[in-house]
Amino acid sequence: MKRNLSLMIKPSSSKCNLKCKYCFYHSIADARDIKDYGFMPLSTLKEIVLKAADYCNGGHCSIGFQGGESTLVGLEFYKELIKYTKEITNSTSFSFSIQTNGTLLNDEWGEFLKENNIDYELYGCEVDGRKAIYCHFDNKDADFFKIASTGTRSLALFYYWYIRMEKASFVFIDEFDAFYHYELSESVQKRLRRISDVQVFTTTHNTDLMSNDLLRPDCYFLLENNSINAISELTEKELRQAHNLQKMYKAGAFNGR
Repeated sequence: MKRNLSLMIKPSSSKCNLKCKYCFYHSIADARDIKDYGFMPLSTLKEIVLKAADYCNGGHCSIGFQGGESTLVGLEFYKELIKYTKEITNSTSFSFSIQTNGTLLNDEWGEFLKENNIDYELYGCEVDGRKAIYCHFDNKDADFFKIASTGTRSLALFYYWYIRMEKASFVFIDEFDAFYHYELSESVQKRLRRISDVQVFTTTHNTDLMSNDLLRPDCYFLLENNSINAISELTEKELRQAHNLQKMYKAGAFNGR
């Protein structure tokens, strides 16, 4: 039987390179008999992956990394993680999230933007006591949020939400793609599909997203005249993979039975 599983791992135990005033974890760690259990060995990580895959049996496993500071364990730790999951043979799928203060890396930000054809070399710094993200160019550096387009800033805000979504049970984003082009809107939707155990609703005016390749027909709803209905309930036809949902919508196929 396929099963889903969510795990939270502290690979660096209570280790952190900062001591923020608002962080409660320092006092918790200080009060323990053993304050710090050290970095997680790769052998333990591999055992976790194998047991998770065995439990899921072809389902999905979501692994979140928290701290302390999760990146202190080193990049090689996460490279080995990906290697271990790729060796799984029972079709169990994995997704990952990491909570970090961002002082030791910014590659995750950069890779996420590059996936959507936004190529910046980013780094974090402190300016006048304020933490900021800067873009590096050949001749000068610039504040990311001062030079980025409205769409790119919206994407950055989405990413901020995204890395916290696994802690939620329900997420609603109104007009999520108001500043995105079609390809970016589709990419964001595909990324949202990777989140397990969270119910996500998004609204849009973009009918180009009405595709069986993106979501099942029963996952599309029409909001009109203060009512909301699944398109599968608004037609007598049995919607199939081959149907062009956008074309049907424009032709009035979902105007009611």
